[in-house]
Amino acid sequence: MITRQTKYVLAVIYLIINAVAFLPSCGIGLIMIPIMPLMLAGFSTDSGDDSMVVPIIGIGYLIVCLWAFLLFLSIRTVVRERKLRRQDREK
Repeated sequence: MITRQTKYVLAVIYLIINAVAFLPSCGIGLIMIPIMPLMLAGFSTDSGDDSMVVPIIGIGYLIVCLWAFLLFLSIRTVVRERKLRRQDREK
């Protein structure tokens, strides 16, 4: 069973990985994340086979949505854990 402390550590690790990946290039890189699956589909289908466009776009947006959902969960976990720790200190 995953404990509260383990969830907090995993959330912090995920946030650190995202910070290392995106903070140095906070400019156009973050803006391009929603467009990335469309660009990938466009570049991969230049050979003429249009049957792969929809699966590539679907998989790309699935990955982006999963990344955003995990980011949301990790931020929520860190915020809740900090509130609980603050309440424990006040007791």
